[in-house]
Amino acid sequence: MTGRARLPVPGPDLVLQAASLLIGLTAIACLALIALLVLRRWREVRRQRARWRVLAQLAPCFFDPDRLGLAAVETAGEYGFELVSRVLHEARRELGGKAGRAIDDALEVLGEQARLRRRASSWSRRRRLSAIDVLGRCGGSSAALFLRRMLAHPDPVTRRFVRSALAELPSQAGRRAALDSFAQDERDPQGWGATFLARIGRTAPEELLDWVQRREVGNRHRKLVLEALGDVHYAAAADLAIELLDSEDPELRASAARLLGRLGGPGSQERIAAALEDPVWFVRSAAAGTLDGLGPLHAGTVERLVSCLADPSWWVRHNAARTLSSTALATGDAALAADSPVDRGAAGNEREQALLAWGAARGDSASAGAGGSGEDSVRWTVH
Repeated sequence: MTGRARLPVPGPDLVLQAASLLIGLTAIACLALIALLVLRRWREVRRQRARWRVLAQLAPCFFDPDRLGLAAVETAGEYGFELVSRVLHEARRELGGKAGRAIDDALEVLGEQARLRRRASSWSRRRRLSAIDVLGRCGGSSAALFLRRMLAHPDPVTRRFVRSALAELPSQAGRRAALDSFAQDERDPQGWGATFLARIGRTAPEELLDWVQRREVGNRHRKLVLEALGDVHYAAAADLAIELLDSEDPELRASAARLLGRLGGPGSQERIAAALEDPVWFVRSAAAGTLDGLGPLHAGTVERLVSCLADPSWWVRHNAARTLSSTALATGDAALAADSPVDRGAAGNEREQALLAWGAARGDSASAGAGGSGEDSVRWTVH
């Protein structure tokens, strides 16, 4: 009867050889990794030095379009078109005006704009959107016509990127085409639409105002336009805000009140004060809050704000108390008499709380029929 065959047991020499081989391979891998990192760092330093040399040669020509195009071509012959184009793109992000237009022309001379237009026509959405974004930053007037044609692209995301790019370019026709496409595409614009209109408002608020006045757009579009014009304090939009205070849409009335409060102007306080009696609570709240920045309050405005202290909506009461505390009490434009429960020397939050408590007490008294005469128990002195 024969037993099972036993496997050979490796001797100490074989184990030592395997361990030595493993250690050697590990050391080689570590050395290769260190060499790779050193090579990568060396290439990065070399590329950075080359970038600084290219920038040093091109920077003196940024405000001279004729010299910049020639300098870009000569520098590209020495350092390569890719590096020179990258440096010009980086400079374009920081420079505008005459220098920006000169850089756009230089990129056109280098053929970079043509390359970006080819990428913008790619079937790959990622490549397409990336190229459109770059064209919007440094495409210049030559890119506007191409991007206007791209507004007919079947992909809605691509059309959004095209409109955003046209908003940045110095082309009035391009911005108008983008606005018309926006009105047709975005029936219920959300956050992206607000960002797009804000860009138009920063670059050309007069075109944005003209667009919303000449074109039939939805109330949501009008609301976003009012907010965009208010962000840049475009005074010419005051007439539009006054007109929209009579709109049937309460959100539009609230936005118009906020815009008019930012712009100010003759008669604006009276129109906003009239909105304190609006049947919708958030319109009254917007009006009460925006009166805070209109300076000295008139007697009629103060009386209406005092009435709002007993409003059923907490937001209306809160904004009315804040406006009375900061504008009326703190500045002395409309100060409570000495027998008032509100201490003008107290902190702003304490004054607001005292006003809210006083307004609630007045509301309870009025609902209970107390007072007999119906007149305010506290006198207001308006300066």
